[in-house]
Amino acid sequence: FGPGQETTAIPGYGAFSNGSTDLASIGYTHVLSASTLNEFRLGYSRNNSLSYNQAGPQAATYGFNTGWVPNSPLNLGNIPNLTMAGGLVSNTGSISNLGSNNNNPGGLSQNIIQVVDHFSHTTARHEFKFGVDTRNIRDNRFYDLDFIGQITFTGSANPQGIQNPLVDFAEGLANSSLHFVGDSHRSYRTTGYDFFAQDSLKLKPNLVLNYGLR
Repeated sequence: FGPGQETTAIPGYGAFSNGSTDLASIGYTHVLSASTLNEFRLGYSRNNSLSYNQAGPQAATYGFNTGWVPNSPLNLGNIPNLTMAGGLVSNTGSISNLGSNNNNPGGLSQNIIQVVDHFSHTTARHEFKFGVDTRNIRDNRFYDLDFIGQITFTGSANPQGIQNPLVDFAEGLANSSLHFVGDSHRSYRTTGYDFFAQDSLKLKPNLVLNYGLR
């Protein structure tokens, strides 16, 4: 859990970041003969991550129509990110912004299946090796950037001509706003194949030539 100091110095606008990694693998080595060997490995990994904002003041309570009802999943019903020109960004600025991190929520669920097989054969002068490495990657992710919305106050909109974003904020005069909608969920499937063949040729007792292709 982070207290939210990247976007505001006001308590109550933190963010949760959870993650886990699981790994599993098995291997089998088969000695076919005194000069021939086969090695097989199967691996699986799963990575999960999820970031979401701390529950805070609800947008609907204060008249913000973000399209999210109070207490929506992953706290998308929070008030928008209210950005003050020259406001707090990474602990700098004289005026604190207000609201949750507009980069949240986001998450990833990644599964990788790897199959590796190596075959080797040795003769009096040669050491042959062949192999294949296959990886199937399955990514499921979402990134709800600015789904809660962002409203910027610069101090240039108030009729009094006071260059102070807090004056614009008090009078409800925003300089700009940003709000994304839709479905950010994406699924990607990729499979990669790597092959190699190589040989170590003994030209002389003290000279060996290594060559191959990958």
